[in-house]
Amino acid sequence: MVEMDGSEAAVEVVFRVEELVGTGLMEVFLVQRAAENAVPRGETRSRRLRHVQVVRATAETGVVGPGVVRLRLPGVDGLAAEGTGVVAVLRDPGSGAVVAATSSEATTGGTRP
Repeated sequence: MVEMDGSEAAVEVVFRVEELVGTGLMEVFLVQRAAENAVPRGETRSRRLRHVQVVRATAETGVVGPGVVRLRLPGVDGLAAEGTGVVAVLRDPGSGAVVAATSSEATTGGTRP
């Protein structure tokens, strides 16, 4: 679950880690699915550049085991829940290999796992 609250400068992220043998290192990315900006100068002035999957904040949980993982990412001014998501990657702490990954869209409320 990803819950964004406009009154707080933070995003709460809750993941359920299941079927993990041992432990893992979780990295979480707050992602703006699409962004656009105007080019004021240069040969492409007057154009609008479109960007996708823009990482706006990151956090690392440290080593986790099976169960529920909760963490707070710093909020980003002007970033709405619509069009925002979270990507989580679980890595083997020894080799750094990705053992699991997931993503979720942000909401302004929801149920906890």
